Amino acid sequence: MENTFQLNEFNDVDLGDDSLTADPTLGFGVSSSTKCTPDEHVNLVSPVVVESGDGDGAGAGVGAEGKSSTTSTLSRHLTAYVKFVELNSLKKPKTLSFEPSDDNDGFGTLTNFTFNEKKVRELAAHMVLLHEYPFNMMEHELFNKFMRACTPHYKKISCATVKSDCIATYNIEKKKLKTLLSGIDRVNITTDMWTSSQRVLYMVVTCYFVDSNWLFQKRILNFCNVPPPHSSVVIVEALRDNFIEWGILDKVFIIIVDNVSANVAAIDILRDDFELRGSLPTGGLMFHVRCCAHITNLLVQVGLSEIRDITDSVRQGIKYIVASERRLNAFSDITNCLELGCNKLILNVPTQWNSTYLMLETAIRFKEVFPRYHRVEQAFLWVVSPEQWDKVENVNQVLVVFNDVTDVVSGSDYPTSNLFLPEVWRMKEIVDIKVADRNEYIRLMTAKMSDKFAKYWGDSNMLMALATVLDPRYKMKLIRFCFPIIYPLDVTGDYIKGVLNTLEELYEVYVAAHNASIIQQQAVAEVSATTSIASIIKVVPSGRSRFRQHIRSNDIIRPIKTNLNVYLEEDVFISDSENGEDSDANFDALGWWKSNALKYRILSKMAQDVLAASISTVASESSFSVSGRVIEPHRASLSTDTIQMLLCGLDWVRAVHGIKKKSRIPLKNGGSGIAKFAVNAVFSFL
Repeated sequence: MENTFQLNEFNDVDLGDDSLTADPTLGFGVSSSTKCTPDEHVNLVSPVVVESGDGDGAGAGVGAEGKSSTTSTLSRHLTAYVKFVELNSLKKPKTLSFEPSDDNDGFGTLTNFTFNEKKVRELAAHMVLLHEYPFNMMEHELFNKFMRACTPHYKKISCATVKSDCIATYNIEKKKLKTLLSGIDRVNITTDMWTSSQRVLYMVVTCYFVDSNWLFQKRILNFCNVPPPHSSVVIVEALRDNFIEWGILDKVFIIIVDNVSANVAAIDILRDDFELRGSLPTGGLMFHVRCCAHITNLLVQVGLSEIRDITDSVRQGIKYIVASERRLNAFSDITNCLELGCNKLILNVPTQWNSTYLMLETAIRFKEVFPRYHRVEQAFLWVVSPEQWDKVENVNQVLVVFNDVTDVVSGSDYPTSNLFLPEVWRMKEIVDIKVADRNEYIRLMTAKMSDKFAKYWGDSNMLMALATVLDPRYKMKLIRFCFPIIYPLDVTGDYIKGVLNTLEELYEVYVAAHNASIIQQQAVAEVSATTSIASIIKVVPSGRSRFRQHIRSNDIIRPIKTNLNVYLEEDVFISDSENGEDSDANFDALGWWKSNALKYRILSKMAQDVLAASISTVASESSFSVSGRVIEPHRASLSTDTIQMLLCGLDWVRAVHGIKKKSRIPLKNGGSGIAKFAVNAVFSFL
């Protein structure tokens, strides 16, 4: 609640003509109640010389004896009074505003409130972009009444004005982002393509990096229209244009795309171009990364194909029940009689496997309700037999691991790349165990999954491996533990050795860059020293400056043990447990490297770039979940440039205000990621 108080700075000054009296001590008429100090307003007692008509300065002005005539006294008073009134008219009454503290402790601060129309328009543009309001929202009658009730200073903002303000916000934030990227050495990119209901193809380009404060950043660089044909060459040109526009052409470290053939061919072309420019470390070994979420989806779709008939039957049955309130109430009555304690039916999206898993997982709880509902509702034909429910339960024992992996891979907070390998080996482990299952359909399902796994992850994923090593909780210990599970034993040793070799090769790249920066700093220091005044007059340098030069010169000398050797030889970091719970889930790898940046100066920079990579394109795809509303039918007339401004502006304004993107439908407590907004509907009943 805001309390305001009106305070007039000049309420102790009487400006009425009747209050002016002649004060013999001052020499001219002024109110004796006036309390203004010379510093506050105007010095009323300072003499003002008014020239007389004869121009000799006597009579009307101040004479030689220091006396003044009555006319000159009034003239001086009028001059001072006019100045005082002008100054008073410029001083507006101030309003004291009580602003409560953020801690809600009942305390706050009193501040001077001044209506800032420029700030109001800026926040209005941010509001329109962030909440995806139409431009004419600011012209709504009740909204304007509401704003005028909040403050009488508010002026109506037109549709054209808010659109121009949104464009101005877009341009301002774009300049800020370009400035931020100019100080980043390496960035990672994800990209995806999407076709709107107007058959317009858009490409989204998302950038990942760790800033100077060791904060993981994700920014949408562009949401642009890509004209047909949508070949690999066209995709390459669109990406290259984006890289040049943002000044990151030589900074791209890793690109993550899905498994579409045109994307794979485009990345191969880009890799060749970047190798010619000499901007790819380790020969581009980590340049192209396949989307982990898409590979997981392919694995599970193969498994679900074994129970497709059961899945379709469950889905059709749920669609029938939720089609009317009467049917849903009848189903709810049976549920309450059986005291099942569950009140949700989930209808899946067939193209999203995790929504299908959640639908089946929930439907299993109602397996006793469906046959009873059939006896009440004869038209309900989709009754699953007990044997079929057993199949669903056995399949879900496999899929639950994949669902956990998907929650991590497609997390709403877009986690760093060190979190993926511990999840991937769990998938391989459960598949290998179920290959020998007693049920034939489970053996067939997992055999197909194993083939898909070998196709996409048969070779070591170098990014996942390096990111795992750079997690202080794992280092090489997790590599040596899980590689024998993921890969055949005859190639495990070669893969582990390949990880170490690539790690050392990449580290040497960062050592060379560090030494080059030291040499450049020395050269700049020498140039400045030769041109300084101190060098001209041959002033002897201080002891501290000579010591700093000595440290810089020795900084490029290779130590006996490198940062990498010291890091790998130390024990793994073990997170402390709090309240009996493992705090490992809340461990922040970037925070650890920030705390140890002085100890591992070169290696920490390498960790900063590797951990900033994301192994899925979910962040790019989540932009399209928003674009469904941005380009909804009543906005179909918007130009592609306006669409680009709206979607990029939404992402940038969200970052300005520190607002994290929320999922559309909360399916589970604490859950995250695409599983939440992949589900078509969640129907609850009492």
